[in-house]
Amino acid sequence: MNYVVPSLKKMTTDPRPWWVYVLLCHSGKTYTGMALDVEKRYQVHLAGRGSLFTRLNKPICILAARQFPDRSAASAEEKALKKASFYWLKRWCRNNAWPQSCMGEASHSSD
Repeated sequence: MNYVVPSLKKMTTDPRPWWVYVLLCHSGKTYTGMALDVEKRYQVHLAGRGSLFTRLNKPICILAARQFPDRSAASAEEKALKKASFYWLKRWCRNNAWPQSCMGEASHSSD
């Protein structure tokens, strides 16, 4: 059998920046992820194809996102955010608010 192994050099030298993003879901929970295109990935989550978590907890909006120079840096930030306290996550979201963020709307939610 012939296996196609992707070139590690190609994977590590991708010039496109990666993003770490936080979504607010109807349940009041947040979802943290990473992507090359936040808006496109958000649409995938809305369509129910993003992750099991967002299929069970439909996203309302993108709370925040931050750009990183490469996948490795974004992955480290995503991992740190997933371990962070609610206070730290809230602060991160405030400091990296998405332009069309629902930060103001979140406190008015009745869910």
